[in-house]
Amino acid sequence: MSQEPQVVSMMHATRHTKPSAESRDYYQKLLQTLSVPGVTPENNTAQGKAAREALMLWNGYYTLSASGPDAASESVATGAFFAIDANMVVTPALSEPYLDVTLIVSLDGKHANRFRFDSAFDGKTLVQTNKYGLKIELIFVRNADTYGAVATCTGTITLPGSTEVTVTGQTYNNPIQATLFAGKYYASTSGSAPVEVMEIGANYQLRYDFGSNDGVLMAVPAYVYNLNMYYFLFPQQESYVHLIMGTSGNKGFACNDMCDGSANPVRSLLTIPDAPTIWPNILGEPDIDLVNFSGYYPLTYANGPDRCTPAGFVSIQAQYSTWLPGHSADCYMVLISWSFDGVHSQGCYFDRINSNMSYKDGELTIPEFGVKLTLTRSYDARTNALVKLEGVIGKTFVTGFTPFNPVPLTAFGGLSLSNASGDCLTIQGNNSVIYNGQENQSVIYVPLMYILAYPALFTDVVMSLGTDGTHGTACIVTTNVNEPQTRWQTTAVWSLPPLASTEN
Repeated sequence: MSQEPQVVSMMHATRHTKPSAESRDYYQKLLQTLSVPGVTPENNTAQGKAAREALMLWNGYYTLSASGPDAASESVATGAFFAIDANMVVTPALSEPYLDVTLIVSLDGKHANRFRFDSAFDGKTLVQTNKYGLKIELIFVRNADTYGAVATCTGTITLPGSTEVTVTGQTYNNPIQATLFAGKYYASTSGSAPVEVMEIGANYQLRYDFGSNDGVLMAVPAYVYNLNMYYFLFPQQESYVHLIMGTSGNKGFACNDMCDGSANPVRSLLTIPDAPTIWPNILGEPDIDLVNFSGYYPLTYANGPDRCTPAGFVSIQAQYSTWLPGHSADCYMVLISWSFDGVHSQGCYFDRINSNMSYKDGELTIPEFGVKLTLTRSYDARTNALVKLEGVIGKTFVTGFTPFNPVPLTAFGGLSLSNASGDCLTIQGNNSVIYNGQENQSVIYVPLMYILAYPALFTDVVMSLGTDGTHGTACIVTTNVNEPQTRWQTTAVWSLPPLASTEN
């Protein structure tokens, strides 16, 4: 196996994290409750809806630490977190999608509880109480003008039966709307042309082939969409389908399609399946600031000879590889792609050594393709964008934005992740992890999709990181990936692992 295919496979790898039993059971209950004809969702007054929509914009997993008078105490343990979990629910019984928001809290890093949000939020200050003694008062602040955490929270949390604790927290997460992933998705089977198996359409319509691979799509009448980890969940007979969304450079949007209890392998779906694999030059040396602008930028405007549809995009997707164990990240690669119609795409790896590409102070230039783009980091509450893009591609002027935020590997550190079977993952830094007692310092990491793989050469292990409700940070671990898929082995680990009887 050559060196280059290993690098490319990680750039086009897709997220592979589905919810645990606790999260899945909660989402199933949402679907069941809100599918009853004539149902009226809780707290669905104009005031309640406005508060949920405002709090949804701060959706994410906030790593907590003690502050103020509690800073020197052990009242907030390693692994403590506060999460705003936002989910969009669509059912035939609802006249419009319902936005469900819950608050998840762990102060001891060992146990977490989920609470329904049903109080006040004015856009910056959250005040939540309940009859059992819960009291949360937090002030939220944006930090979207520089790379890194996009929001912070400070204030106090009082859990039922406990004393008030002063906390501060930060999150790298930014909510991603389901409508952003609109498009037709294709599965590729050996020796056959790609076949359409899913479509995300207008007005929250979702169509799916339910695993048939015959190109016949049926409407999915009811589903839940999670805005933090951007996945869909809906029933299929006695099981549930999980559609884990992501991006894949010049191949457009990506989706890992999984069904509980199914004997069929995971299907990897793409919106541009026939896009060629682009080979990198590992000596391209992109500017680190360009790496930090990783994101999928839907094009909002195009004026010129190239007609642009709502599916047009620019993609900047970076990964780093640590080839030499014990050294810091020594090889960054950035795949830059664009499409005016979401069907055909072009792209190239940034390479300032063997070409006349350049990047400086937010200005990206690729003369070979007539690309000259300006990237500006600034939060836009209207679109929930973190970065805006404008410039020219060929002779066409374009504008766009991205709500995506790359997440450093260390954001998943703190507590070790484990399961009832004894598997254990410890993230020691951006270039070193320990899994089941074996230290690995030669890694590949894709910050935009939270994908970790090792070793950097002849990769055998792929890890998909994320968060999972009351179980904190989570990771799907797949081993033997350099062998036929029938020999792959997959398991899951969590910072707050579930009991053995409830693990997926």
